[in-house]
Amino acid sequence: VLLGDPRRVRVGGLEVRHLGSSQRRRHGELLRVVAATPTARVVVVGLGPAGPELTNDLTRAAITRSANRYLRTRQHPSSGLVEGATSFDEVYDRADTFDDVYAEITDRLVGAAQQFGEILYAVPGSPLVLERTVRGLLDDERVRNAYLGE
Repeated sequence: VLLGDPRRVRVGGLEVRHLGSSQRRRHGELLRVVAATPTARVVVVGLGPAGPELTNDLTRAAITRSANRYLRTRQHPSSGLVEGATSFDEVYDRADTFDDVYAEITDRLVGAAQQFGEILYAVPGSPLVLERTVRGLLDDERVRNAYLGE
């Protein structure tokens, strides 16, 4: 039920609204999809250019708030800030091409966001500089948004 209105519910990531009898006659349906907006959310943070001393407070706060953490790679001096994170280092080790790497990481992140509702994804440096996985998330319609918190 959305906003306390029993005529509005969320089903499979879609907002659905019950139509009144006059609307049913006009539209010929009992339910109408109001918005096909996914509910999954990915919070993307940048770990900065070097060690933990250069990681900003917004990033640290986002990491602390998130229970479901993902890390593009542990091969970064600030990766230790993202305790308990799932890393994608093994994807780099076994994939044939970088296109395969980024596609798989994006798919796995979207799947996790759909499962948990919201996840954190930490990347080296800035999320907006040369991050193909972030671009993939921004372009993917399965996630509501990819909030860039640096």
